[in-house]
Amino acid sequence: MKLGLLCGGISIFLLLAPCYVESPKMVSATGELTEYTQDFSNLDSVNADFEAYYVYTMGGSSNPDTIYSSKDEKARWYLEGNSLNRQSLDNDIALNFGTNSIGVITFTKQKYTNFELEVDYKSGALTYYWPVIGFRQNEKGQYHLTDGAGDFVQNGGKETLWGTDGVGGPYESGGIQGYVNNTWHHMKLRVEGISLAITVDSDNSTTYKRNLPSSFFRTGYLSLISVNNDCSFKDLSIKELAITPLDTGYSQPADLNSTDSNALVAMAGEEVDSIDELNGIEPSPTPTPTTDGGGFSFGGLPLTISLSVILAIEAGLVAWSLLKKRKE
Repeated sequence: MKLGLLCGGISIFLLLAPCYVESPKMVSATGELTEYTQDFSNLDSVNADFEAYYVYTMGGSSNPDTIYSSKDEKARWYLEGNSLNRQSLDNDIALNFGTNSIGVITFTKQKYTNFELEVDYKSGALTYYWPVIGFRQNEKGQYHLTDGAGDFVQNGGKETLWGTDGVGGPYESGGIQGYVNNTWHHMKLRVEGISLAITVDSDNSTTYKRNLPSSFFRTGYLSLISVNNDCSFKDLSIKELAITPLDTGYSQPADLNSTDSNALVAMAGEEVDSIDELNGIEPSPTPTPTTDGGGFSFGGLPLTISLSVILAIEAGLVAWSLLKKRKE
């Protein structure tokens, strides 16, 4: 009799456990969802929330840099007219540098898993390289092909996603109709779980959409990046989005947009150095974001138990009970 009650109790617990796990609460990486805005009008405010770095080449050291309150011959980055601007310092922006000479402004006040970022950007005329939004980066001051991923628009209006840590690329849109280089454009970048959606200069239509690999579901830094370009940024806003559990069984669809190993050549329009995304460097592992939504876990992993497992356990308990009775 006691054994029967025990079996029944275990059965009820196992039946209820998966139901409890499958309804977690939506949470934020920080406990409360945040919103941030920056108009780049005040140097103290910018320095409190951002750090500047300079990277000469992918895989090279990331060296601290300085943001100046106004345009100065010693400045690589400076504020002017409510915008953050990069200029050539010691002739460090030039076509012959290719995708070297990288300026990085990392937002250090908070890391994000899911977010919606909006910013106005303008590419400069000294080169045809790019102003980039870097996201889910493990470390501050990193190039998006060394750490994390980056989104940018090429000259001619091709929306482009390119990254490391399993992201790959470059993945390109078909081109934004009527896109004009070297003028201000508005970008909205929304990253939620493994879903990425980008809108450029439109409130109504998504310019580019792609699913990221599940291994890239992580918390990281956001950065404003200048890849060998005298670009500018203004009117930045970041809205943190809630985290929900990720379906790790999701299969990344076949890539229909990536180009071959000469992608950079095709993008730049002439022969340049090819890129090895990791440059021989292994990305450091980053823990998957967790939720506080309840449920049972083991080693940080959610415990889910199927009905077949429950029935198998019950059958074993019944068999053990019958065997015990026969022996008695």
